[in-house]
Amino acid sequence: MPRFGLKTSLILILALVVSMAGLWGCTTTARSPAPFEVQVKDALVPLASDLQVQKSLLDGRKRALQDPSLGPQFLQQDLEETRLAFNDVTLGPQVLDLQGDIIARAASAPGPDRKLAAAAVSALQQAMLDPNLRAQLVSILVNLMQDPAVQAEMQKACLSVLPTAPNTQGKSGGAH
Repeated sequence: MPRFGLKTSLILILALVVSMAGLWGCTTTARSPAPFEVQVKDALVPLASDLQVQKSLLDGRKRALQDPSLGPQFLQQDLEETRLAFNDVTLGPQVLDLQGDIIARAASAPGPDRKLAAAAVSALQQAMLDPNLRAQLVSILVNLMQDPAVQAEMQKACLSVLPTAPNTQGKSGGAH
């Protein structure tokens, strides 16, 4: 089977669709002709289901993404579609849910290559070097430390790392 470029493949598919639509128009004498859009849809559905066509389109997209002039355009379109989905009333929560799942899975990924965890630590270190961000971090920590539940957790954490002193309460009659 000959290999065609993306443009040639798309032109061939379009020519096939238009030809099929024209043939359907010539053979529909006994019934009322369907609108052109329906004819095109009827022609495209079988093509879209064809695995070879899907593979050709996927291969074409991969080549286009690697092309220095087309790749950035494809990626820009992907970004715009993601922004639209994020800002959509129905899809926005789903996008956030997916992002949360991705971050949670990446943060808890086993193995030596813990990129997200390392990136989070690096981001905190970089934030501490920036005076504005450092002030924001301190403000967050101060607010956290005012929460009684956080205070209790910090106390438990601190007590768990401190060495325990021997119990001398019975010898001296009281706590030190």
